[in-house]
Amino acid sequence: MNLIIIDYQLSNLFSVKHACEHIGIKAKISSDKKDLEKADAAILPGVGAFGDAMKNLDRLGLAKVINKFIKSGKPFMGICLGMQLLFSESEEFGRHKGLNIIKGKVKKFSLKNRGIKVPQIGWNHIYPITGRIHLLKIYPLENLCILFILITLIPLIKKIFYL
Repeated sequence: MNLIIIDYQLSNLFSVKHACEHIGIKAKISSDKKDLEKADAAILPGVGAFGDAMKNLDRLGLAKVINKFIKSGKPFMGICLGMQLLFSESEEFGRHKGLNIIKGKVKKFSLKNRGIKVPQIGWNHIYPITGRIHLLKIYPLENLCILFILITLIPLIKKIFYL
């Protein structure tokens, strides 16, 4: 399998590459549009601000290539900011247009009335709302703790998990 980890200069590239290698998947880190066009699968990781990320994707000519790649039906995974970028827009640090692959808005959230600080930084248990859901079919989500560093909420996730 030819797996590309998309490098748009705002992401946790090597931790994602290491995670792939840990489960036996060889991956290449690249910001070259041609590499992505030839890939069998792709990962869009991310750490940073939504607006800056979109500027980098546009500057590198990757936004249109990512849209075309996803529409081709090939396996694609967005991690953290990479998943947020798939939405139409974000309210993080202003209003910014996204890749518009998933219709919806990444919204700032406030959980003050629930006694949770924003930004939400720390380890939290997550619980599936319906059925048993597996993360990459490797780790069952029962009793799983995930590190959160959040100031935004993705509508799709809100429907699947609760804190």
